[in-house]
Amino acid sequence: MRIFRTAVMHDTWGTIYRYPFLLFISILLWPSAQTLADDVEIFVNTGDQEISCAAPNILFIIDTSASMDTKVFTQAPWDPTENYSGCFDSSRIYYLETATTPDCDTKTSFRKSNNFCQASFLSTEYTGLFQAWNEEREAWERIPDDNDSMLIECAADAGVHGGENDEKTYAADGGEGNKAWSNDAKKRISWGANSTAATLHDGNWLNWQQTTPETQRTRLDIVKEVVNSTLNNMGDAHVGIMQFNNQKGGSVIAPVKNINGTRDQLKQTVNNLQPNGFTPLSETLFEAGQYLAGRLVHFGDKDNHIRSHAASRIGNSLSSDRYLSPLTAADQNNYIVLLTDGEPSKDTNANNKIEALPGYAGLVDESCNHLIEGDCLDKMANYLYLADLRSDLPGKQNVITHTIGFNADFKLLKDTAARGGGKYFIADNTTTLTQGLADLVKVLSRKTSLFMSPTISINNFSRTERINEVYLSLFKPQATHHWPGNLKKYRLIDTANGALLVGANGQPVLTPDGSYIDKSAVSFWSAPLVDGADVQLGGAASLLPDPDSRNLLTNASGGTTLSSLNTGNSAITATLLGSPEAERNAVISWARGLDAHDNDTDTDNVNDDLAINLRHSMGDSLHAQPVIGNYNETEDKDESVVFIATNDGYLHAIDARLGKEIWAFVPQRLLKRLHPLSLNEAAQNKQYGLDGELVLITKEKDGKPETLLFGMRRGGEALYSMDVSNSNAPRLNWIIDSSMPDFLDMGQSWSPPVVKQIKVGSQVRSVAIFGGGYDPGQDNRDFRFDTKGNAIYFVDLETGEVIWSAGSSETGRSDHDLLLERMNFAIPAGIRVIDQNQDGYADRMYVGDMGGQVWRFDIIPGNNPSSLVEGGVLASLGAADSGTSPPPATDLRRFYNTPDIVNVITDKNIFLSINIGSGYRAHPLDTSIYDEFFSIRDFHSTEVIPKELYASQDFPLITRNDLTDITNTATTTLQPSDLGWRLGMVQNNGEKILGESLTIDNVLFFNSFAPLESVQPCSPGSGINRNYRVSIIDGSALTNLDHSSDEENLTAADRFIKGAIGAPVPGPAYDPDMLACSGLDCLNGKSEFLPETSTDGEDIDTVRDIVNETYWYPVEATD
Repeated sequence: MRIFRTAVMHDTWGTIYRYPFLLFISILLWPSAQTLADDVEIFVNTGDQEISCAAPNILFIIDTSASMDTKVFTQAPWDPTENYSGCFDSSRIYYLETATTPDCDTKTSFRKSNNFCQASFLSTEYTGLFQAWNEEREAWERIPDDNDSMLIECAADAGVHGGENDEKTYAADGGEGNKAWSNDAKKRISWGANSTAATLHDGNWLNWQQTTPETQRTRLDIVKEVVNSTLNNMGDAHVGIMQFNNQKGGSVIAPVKNINGTRDQLKQTVNNLQPNGFTPLSETLFEAGQYLAGRLVHFGDKDNHIRSHAASRIGNSLSSDRYLSPLTAADQNNYIVLLTDGEPSKDTNANNKIEALPGYAGLVDESCNHLIEGDCLDKMANYLYLADLRSDLPGKQNVITHTIGFNADFKLLKDTAARGGGKYFIADNTTTLTQGLADLVKVLSRKTSLFMSPTISINNFSRTERINEVYLSLFKPQATHHWPGNLKKYRLIDTANGALLVGANGQPVLTPDGSYIDKSAVSFWSAPLVDGADVQLGGAASLLPDPDSRNLLTNASGGTTLSSLNTGNSAITATLLGSPEAERNAVISWARGLDAHDNDTDTDNVNDDLAINLRHSMGDSLHAQPVIGNYNETEDKDESVVFIATNDGYLHAIDARLGKEIWAFVPQRLLKRLHPLSLNEAAQNKQYGLDGELVLITKEKDGKPETLLFGMRRGGEALYSMDVSNSNAPRLNWIIDSSMPDFLDMGQSWSPPVVKQIKVGSQVRSVAIFGGGYDPGQDNRDFRFDTKGNAIYFVDLETGEVIWSAGSSETGRSDHDLLLERMNFAIPAGIRVIDQNQDGYADRMYVGDMGGQVWRFDIIPGNNPSSLVEGGVLASLGAADSGTSPPPATDLRRFYNTPDIVNVITDKNIFLSINIGSGYRAHPLDTSIYDEFFSIRDFHSTEVIPKELYASQDFPLITRNDLTDITNTATTTLQPSDLGWRLGMVQNNGEKILGESLTIDNVLFFNSFAPLESVQPCSPGSGINRNYRVSIIDGSALTNLDHSSDEENLTAADRFIKGAIGAPVPGPAYDPDMLACSGLDCLNGKSEFLPETSTDGEDIDTVRDIVNETYWYPVEATD
C-alpha cells in the first residue's frame, strides 16, 4: 500500500521517500504575487477583516405620471397585528439561502420567540448573516435543520443588540452569564464562513401574500405602501428618491443618504407623492446620471412645482446649478431602481444630451431614434453601466439599472435592465410588487456583502515521470455562490535555465518575468484553442460529457450505495435539493450540465421551461489538491486518472490523456447546495463543498489506485472513503461524520488522513490516522477552549470502524480510549506519524493544536485499544499556559501545519527535532499575534512516556522560555542540553508561517507571510513573502542571502530572502538533490537557493520532482 497526498512522504526521522512519477504545485492568480492563504480573506472581504467598505448607493425612480392614479384590485394592506391564515405557521420565521420566496413545502424555519436579530424585528423580509446558539457546546454555529431550541442572532446586531441583557451586545462563544453574549468586543464571534447567509421571511406575512385581491386601490397608493415596506426591510444602504416632473424629466426629491438616519424622512417623501403628468423615462434616467456623476442640473430645474432638493446640489442650495455626487468611495456599488406602470411618453427632450455625454460614442456606439418616444432609455442605462462616472476616484464607478414594470410588461424595460447590467421584474398587485421589490433588495444586499479582488486563480499541478505532464487547477473568485474553476494540462521540459512549463504549442506558459500565465498559452486539452489565462475557456470544463451521457453519481440515501443523479431517481427529492418542488428537475438538469437558469446570459432559453443548451462549468478547487492515479501506464497507453474535488460539491475523475470526465460524485449532504448554485445569486460569504485534501492509496504490488480518502474542510464535518480500483466504477467504502456516537467530537474535516499499519493485540490493522479537525469558533480571534475538533482518531481503512481515539477528559462527548486533560483545542493539522524502529508498524506521532501546544504520542504495538497509545503535551508555546486571563493577543499562537520531524545526530547527542511554525491561517491578514518558528528537541526519542509523566519533574513541559531566542542574532551556540530554539517573525507586523517546513541535510527551509496595508479601503489585503533557510541545529544563517559585500560575517538578514508581494506561499518545494525553491521559481530556475552543481560535483538535472502544498499564483489581473 502506498499513499499519495503530495509527491513526497515524510516517514521515519524525516527520511523522505520519493515517488518520482508524481508532482504537485498549486498556484493562485493574484496580481504579481505567489500565494497561499488558508482562508479567503486574501481574495474577498469576509466581514471579519478590518475593512471599511462604503454601503451601496440605491436611487429609486418612482413613476408619478397621471396613469398611476388608476385603480386596480389588490390585497388589503398588510396589518402585522392580524393573524392571517394559510399554509405557513404565523408563529415562525422561514429562511432560505437563496433570493427566492418560500413555498408551502419549505421546511427551514425557526420560532419567532428564538429570533434575537433586532435588525430584523421591523422587517417582513430581512437578508443577512445568521448563527444559531448550540447550548450543549456553548458555541454559535450555522443554523441546522433541527433548531427549535436554538437562539438565532445576526451579524448586524454586533455591538448593538444581544440577548435579554442589553449590556451584552456581542454574540460570543461561552460568554459571561448567559454565555451566548458578551459585553467584550474582543470575544465576539466571527461572522465569516461559519454563518448561514439567508433571508428571513415572516410566516404571517407569507400567509398575507397568499390572500385574494379584494379591494381597489390606486397604483401609486400600492407603490407607496410597498416602497415604504421595502425601506423598512433595508439594512445598511444609502438611499435616495426621484420622481417624474409634471412636464419634462424628473427631479431628485430625496438625496442619496444613509438610510439609518433618513428612513422616516424617506417614507414621508414617498407618502407625499402625487400622480400627474407624463412618463419621461429616458429624460429622468438622464437626470439620474447627472446627479450621480455630479454634473449640471438640467431637468431638476425645469418644473416650477418640482425641483431637485437643495441637499442634492453642491453648497446645499437651490441656486446651485451642479449636483453633489453621492458616489464618494472607490469600489462602491451603485444602483438605480426604475419603477413604472407604462411606456414612455413626451420623452425625447434628452436625446441630444444623452448622445453628447462624455465617452458615449465610444461606449454605447448607438444613436437614439428621435422619432420614437423613450428610445434612448436602454442606451442611457447602457452608458451608466459602462461609463466611469467618477474618474477622480480609484477604480470604476458605474451604475447598475434595475427595472420593475407595474401592470406593464414591455420589451424596452427588459432591454433597459439587460443593457444596464440589472434585472427586470413584473408586478400587477400589492403582493407581486412587494415580492419584486423584496427580491431586488435581496439581490442588492447580497451583491454588496462579498467583495473580491480582480483575480483569477490557479491551484495545483502534477506530472508523470515519463512525459512530465502538469495539471493546473484554476479558479476565479466571484461574489456569487459559484466560483468558476477548471483543470488544464501542460508539460514540463528541461532547459539550460531550469525547468520550464510549456503548452501544446511548445511555447512557455508563463510570461517572461514569470509572474502570470501568458494570454497566448495553449493547454493540451484545449489545443488549438488559445485559452491563456481564461479560467472558463478550454480545459476539462470544456470537455464535460453531454448531460444525457454523463456518469454523475450520488449517495441519495446518505449511505454508501451509489446511484445516478438524474431526474428519474425518485430518491432525490426536492427536499434533499433544498428547492421548490417545481424546480426539482431544473436543479438536477443543471447539475448534469444544462444551463437551466440561463446563467451564461446567452438568452438561449429565455422562452424555454428547461434549458437545452449545455453548461460547461466546474467549481473551484480552492484548497483540495488534485491527485493522479496510474491504472495502466505503458509506452503505448496511458490510463491515468486525475481526481479533483471542488466547492460546487463534486469529486471529478478526469481522463489524464483526453481531459474528459469519466465520472463525478456529489455527496448527499451537499445536494442541497445545488439549488443556490444553479441560481448563482450573489453570496454573502464564500460557499464551500468538497474542499478537503485528497489522499490516494495505491496497491503495494503494482502501484494502481485502490482507495481515495477525502474530507470537506469548511464544507462539513465528514470523511469519505471511496474504492477507486475500477477507474470507471467507483464505490463508497464508508462515511464517518460528527453525528455518529464515536465521532461526536469531530469538527470540520481539515486534518488529512495518514494511512499506516499498526499492531492491535495480535492483529495487524491498516488505519487512517487524523486529527479531530477544525472548530470554526477559532475564527474568533479571542482565546478559547474548543468544543469540537479536539480529538485524534484511528479508523480501520476498510470499514471506517474506530479502532482507537483520544479526546478531552473535560469536554469529550465520545467514549475515548485515551482521555487527556489538556486536549481542549482543535487539531486541524495533519499528524506526523513515524516508525522509529523500522519494524513496519507506526510507533510515534507528533501534532500541534489551536492552543499552541505540541503533542507527542507513543503507539505500543501489540497492546489492546485501552492501552495502545500513551501521550501528552510535549511543549506549550501559545496561550494555553500564559498564566493570565484573558491571555494577551500576542500569545495566541496556533499550529495548523504538520510538524517536520528530523532525526539529528551530532558529535555530542542524538535527538528528534520537531520543527513547526505558528500562524493564524484562518486570518492571514491578522497582525495582533507574535508568531514564531520553533525547533524543539525531543531527547527521549526511544522511550515510551506514560501520560501521567507529562509535565512532571521527570518530563517537564517545554515552554517558550525554555527555548533559546535567536531572533536578533545571526549565529547562536546551543548547549547539548538545550531544549531547542525559536525565531520570532519580526520582519513585518503580523509576519507568520502558514505552511510546513522542509529539512534537507540539516538545512531548514520555510516560508513566511506578512500582510501589507491595502491601497484601497474596501479591498482585501495582500502581503509580502519571505523564504527562510537556516541551520536545523541552532537556526543560524548559512548563506549571504542579503548579498552584502561582507561574505564572512553573516547577519540575521541572511536567514531569508524576500519573495513576491501578494498572497502567501506555504512550505518550500523539495528536490532529492538538495534543491529548494518556492513558487514559479521552481519552473524557471530563478531560485536563489538553487545550487549550480550537486554535492558530488555532478550537474543537476533541472527537471525534478518538485513538491509543494496548495498555494496560488497570479495568472493576470482582470477588470
